[in-house]
Amino acid sequence: MDIIYKHDISRNIGENYFSLHTHPCFEIFFMMKGNGVFVVEGHEYSLQPNCLILLRPGEMHRAKIESGCDYERCFLHFSDDTVRAFDPDGELLFPFTERLIGERNFYSSADIDGGFVKGLLARCEKELSREGGCDLSHHLFLLLNEIRGAFYSEDKDGSQTSADSLIYEIIRYINENICSEQSVGAIEKMFYISRPILNKRFKRATGTTVWDYIITKRVVLADQMMSSGESATQAAYACGYNDYSSFYRAYKKVFGHPPKDSL
Repeated sequence: MDIIYKHDISRNIGENYFSLHTHPCFEIFFMMKGNGVFVVEGHEYSLQPNCLILLRPGEMHRAKIESGCDYERCFLHFSDDTVRAFDPDGELLFPFTERLIGERNFYSSADIDGGFVKGLLARCEKELSREGGCDLSHHLFLLLNEIRGAFYSEDKDGSQTSADSLIYEIIRYINENICSEQSVGAIEKMFYISRPILNKRFKRATGTTVWDYIITKRVVLADQMMSSGESATQAAYACGYNDYSSFYRAYKKVFGHPPKDSL
């Protein structure tokens, strides 16, 4: 995929305006204005101006913005192949890949040079305004290099809160076994929690149900496999689906189009 840059402003929105979602690509999110929290896989990060959040493919997330606030942000979406074109070993992706899911996503203005990052993103916006298209690879390289330095810094502020430590353990278990046969009942027994309480706490921490979370994760993983050359049928069975029709419906629900469109 090409590098996608977007600058958005949402005005007077409510806390639940944004739903939980994920992307089949990498994302760099930069906060410019607004108050609230950013939820990633059951962990909450307090949003502040000039903070940055990293998301790898499949990480479930959503913003919870205080009611009545203006919410201004910009982000970059890009693929593994895009980065490896100028970084064959993929070392610039380590801040995304060499960490546990839902952890170390957040970089405060003390972790990174907010003015430098803001300037790079402003140049991306200027490049996009020109006629004839543009190549944002150089800007992405500089930004990833800045992030990589912060990732390995001993002063890195890893501040995060887990909305529910038990639910986060369940989230980790699901992700580590996403291609295995899973059921909500089995999760209840393994973690000694009743279904009503599990559903209530999981929904409060993530914004979705346990089963919808599992389905979305499997479909996103299957989409990545298809992008790497696997057929839709091969990807479906590899990701835990026992019949293609179930995968087809789930894929279309998550992405809005049937799987054949991704081949």
